[in-house]
Amino acid sequence: MNNSENRVQTKREAQIKASLEMARAAMHELAQPLTVLIGRCELIDMLDEKNPKIKKHIDSILSNAKKVGDIVCKIQEINKQMTKQYIETDRVAENLEKSLDSSIYETPALSVE
Repeated sequence: MNNSENRVQTKREAQIKASLEMARAAMHELAQPLTVLIGRCELIDMLDEKNPKIKKHIDSILSNAKKVGDIVCKIQEINKQMTKQYIETDRVAENLEKSLDSSIYETPALSVE
């Protein structure tokens, strides 16, 4: 490998590493408020179990918050796999595309009653 190829490879590796770090930080930042949201909804649910209208909305919020939590966990897992693959091989982009295709959720339409 010549000097020019080394520079390109080093730059590419730095870009991949920065992308992985950014994804890791973003998932951590999303997980923090999501944990609070789920905890507060569960607390409201325990305090006001008698009101079916409120329970319905709280259940919907909890269900969708947990779906977001699942997505965050999947992205964190993708990040772990990519970091390992980055260290072992140079096939990060290919694996990212496959992983993202398998972690897309459809979200139900919101209804207000």
